[in-house]
Amino acid sequence: MKVVILGSGSKGNCTYIETKSKKILIDAGLSLLQIRSRLAQNNIVFSGVDLVLITHEHIDHIKYLSSILVKTNATLCIHEDTYHECNRRLSGALTYAKTHFIQKDKRYTIDELSFIPMELSHDATNCFGYILKEESSECDNITYASITDTGYVPNKYYNILSTIKVVLLESNHDVLMQKRSGRPWILINRVLSQKGHLSNEQCVEVLSKIVTDKTKKIILGHISEECNIPKLAQDTVRNAFNNQLPFILEVAMQHEPLEIIEVEKC
Repeated sequence: MKVVILGSGSKGNCTYIETKSKKILIDAGLSLLQIRSRLAQNNIVFSGVDLVLITHEHIDHIKYLSSILVKTNATLCIHEDTYHECNRRLSGALTYAKTHFIQKDKRYTIDELSFIPMELSHDATNCFGYILKEESSECDNITYASITDTGYVPNKYYNILSTIKVVLLESNHDVLMQKRSGRPWILINRVLSQKGHLSNEQCVEVLSKIVTDKTKKIILGHISEECNIPKLAQDTVRNAFNNQLPFILEVAMQHEPLEIIEVEKC
């Protein structure tokens, strides 16, 4: 499994995943032009996509959804309530899209790819994280999880997350920076609420419960450009593990892609 986090943050979210026979996008907050360009930086020639998995209906996750579906003829995988809200926000542009409604905690399998939508907590109609696995005769742990846009991670997922090889986990803000940001209090309270975003400290709390010897790489995502600093987010994690990280630590950025993650080689 190849994973390229193309962009993560409030200005646009999109991740490209490639298995033996399937090409997947998680979210569509970047244009097809940007997707092609950012994949090209990793020497990947974009040749289409089979599935688009949507987390929720906020514009930084769906802005280019309709045009991507039209140009790629991909199948949209989405919660039914999220679909209707997305279709409303996109002025009916999803009406004729190939759509498959998905539900929380159910496993979906297409050829060698399986995925499970995780129920997250965000101020949206519905919000999913995703756990993906590629079946292989050579490796039994080709697994990736994407968890952003949530005020907390439900306890019921800790056991399965402790088996995942690579995890993208939200580390959105520093609480003190958020409170001193000068933003409207309604926005500050939203971000800090259980339907908001994970702080650096909350991210560390989740990591303390899911990191095992199976964990090979953690990517910190959805970093706030106003209320966080990538180094601060990284240092919070390093300090929690006494500067002896048992995994590789990276940060997903807004305006540039991460290098290819080859999950089976991690």
